[in-house]
Amino acid sequence: MRFDEYRRHDAVGLAGLIAKGEVGVADVLEATIARAEQINPVINAIVHTQYDRARATTRSGLPDGPFKDVPFLIKDLAVLDAGEPARFGSSL
Repeated sequence: MRFDEYRRHDAVGLAGLIAKGEVGVADVLEATIARAEQINPVINAIVHTQYDRARATTRSGLPDGPFKDVPFLIKDLAVLDAGEPARFGSSL
């Protein structure tokens, strides 16, 4: 999936495409990662990546839900994720 295709859909739309088999989970994830890698040096919004973990998780399967298989970011503010750093948005 190219980014110009990806950007035409919100999370619900991407979930629908994946559920219908019109696009693969790995294709959506790789488009997401490619765009993040392209734009993040400019905006510096992603300080800790979990790309390999995301790839492994999508391969192992995710639980059902409205956004199943749709990539997302976690803002490091009062959200704890086992095994990952928790800085709560501060370098202190």
